[in-house]
Amino acid sequence: RIETSRELRKWHSTIMTMNTVLLRGWLETKGGQAQKGWRKRWCVLHESGLSFYKNDSDSSASGTIFAEDILQIKEIMVPAGEADSSKDKSHNYLFEIECHNRRYLLAAASQEIRDEWIASLRGIIAAKTTMNDSVSGDLVQYCTVESVLGRGIRVSGANINAVLLAQLSAGANKKSTDTRGWFADVYVTQSVILNLFSQHQWHLVNMFHTTSVMPGSKEPVLSDMMVFSKPTDLS
Repeated sequence: RIETSRELRKWHSTIMTMNTVLLRGWLETKGGQAQKGWRKRWCVLHESGLSFYKNDSDSSASGTIFAEDILQIKEIMVPAGEADSSKDKSHNYLFEIECHNRRYLLAAASQEIRDEWIASLRGIIAAKTTMNDSVSGDLVQYCTVESVLGRGIRVSGANINAVLLAQLSAGANKKSTDTRGWFADVYVTQSVILNLFSQHQWHLVNMFHTTSVMPGSKEPVLSDMMVFSKPTDLS
């Protein structure tokens, strides 16, 4: 069943409301495989991670660093001889986000702004760690579901039950895997996704509006992201 525009608008509104904003502001970023120079981005920190927008009026993020992928946040000290001597000194207040497979370098406009971002980022990491430790003393595993209206569904994460994937892909013409996870070219409604994951002991952590790149395409499209978790001892 294809949801109506009214239902989708209600869904998107719910997603954005649930995803509480902790901090927002302009930063310059450098990171990723294709990015060589600095880019100014509107950054929004929420419980599930850090999202980047090209403008502060954009409704969809150009990228997101998820909290569970962050290993550590480091302040970068700029040697005196390498300090930015320009008027705004925008690259003197640096910090780094280290993830499992890449590093992101960010620049703030002042030391105070940098310190606030570092403290807030470390706060969401600590919150994730506390949540992991609070679930029966076991580690928690995560998975994400990207749902694109009329295009398909992508599931990323380890140890996803094959029965669950079969249920999600019912009616699909094509199923595939890529570097970002498992994909099926079938649209699955929010209620069905939530119901199926609940049946397999997954718990919803967060939902939000973002962009995704579908298999065989290089252009990002609007999507809805759901983050689920469950203790590692559940199968």
